[in-house]
Amino acid sequence: MKKEIGKEYPPENENFYIDQMVSELKNQMDELFPRGTDMLRQAETKMHGCLRGTFSILPNLDPQYQIGIFAEQKSYDAIIRFSNAATGIKNDAAKDQRGIAVKLLGVEGEKLKHDEHMEKTQDFIGLNYETFVSKSVKEFSGVIKAFTSGKLSLILFILNPFHWGLMFRVAKANSKVGSVVEQNYYSTTAYQFGSQRAIKFMFKSTLNYHTPVPRQKDPDFLRHQLVAYLENADITFDFMVQFQEDADKMPIEDPTVKWNSPFIKLATLHIPGQVFDTQEIKEFAEKLSFNPWHSLPVHRPLGGLNRARLAIYSTLSRYRNRSNGIKTEEPANIKYQIKAS
Repeated sequence: MKKEIGKEYPPENENFYIDQMVSELKNQMDELFPRGTDMLRQAETKMHGCLRGTFSILPNLDPQYQIGIFAEQKSYDAIIRFSNAATGIKNDAAKDQRGIAVKLLGVEGEKLKHDEHMEKTQDFIGLNYETFVSKSVKEFSGVIKAFTSGKLSLILFILNPFHWGLMFRVAKANSKVGSVVEQNYYSTTAYQFGSQRAIKFMFKSTLNYHTPVPRQKDPDFLRHQLVAYLENADITFDFMVQFQEDADKMPIEDPTVKWNSPFIKLATLHIPGQVFDTQEIKEFAEKLSFNPWHSLPVHRPLGGLNRARLAIYSTLSRYRNRSNGIKTEEPANIKYQIKAS
């Protein structure tokens, strides 16, 4: 059967594996952050900076792109969080994926996340590698189980030849970087664009050089490099989308497959020079929750990994905030929390 553009094809028993992952990740958080200590994020734990910026829709977009937040030329205040992707606080010199999370403020319209459906935020989440490492929720569940069940479980998982393709993708996705602002960040998974089309997106860095990884043993050099950069310059990313053109060759349910359609610029993310490395901003950032389901229906996350994210991100965010005595709520503005230099 030939698949249709923009359509999801959920496999059987997917919810079983999603529930299993939620349980295992909650147990991992309890082990990593014992009672009486601050509970940090399960993933993307180490933050390099929480920044203020502006997400500006391009003028005179072709009518076919005037969907949702792109329906008119408009600028949104934005909160941008850069991080390492790994669980826990690790040396920046270690191989890892790097992440960006962007929260647009003042986005009108009912959202998909049912318990926050009237919040005025729209989130975009990306990694600095174009595809995801797992083909399906079932496969990703196996990865989570192996990494949360102790060293012996992980060793046996790695030694199994059936998992070598997955481990190769994991190794290829991880790298060392000298700066988070010189990376391109990809959605890796698909999103709805209107009623019948699907896209993947990218935050493309406008910088055309690459800072080398420093030789000195500074475990937090990515944050220090970001501080130094924003003392003297602004940062700009092009927000670009690529459309699904063939549902079989560019699948929604398998995010390990690279789509080969062209990227089209729809907006600009501008991050002005600013002072952000303060205790006030760090505390503000720890209260934030980023979730791709903070979204207008026309930009709905698609595919198994995104369906899993709805349960995982929502449950773990509430669990972390409750453990830390923080009220879960979306921010209304950033005018006073994050100050310009």
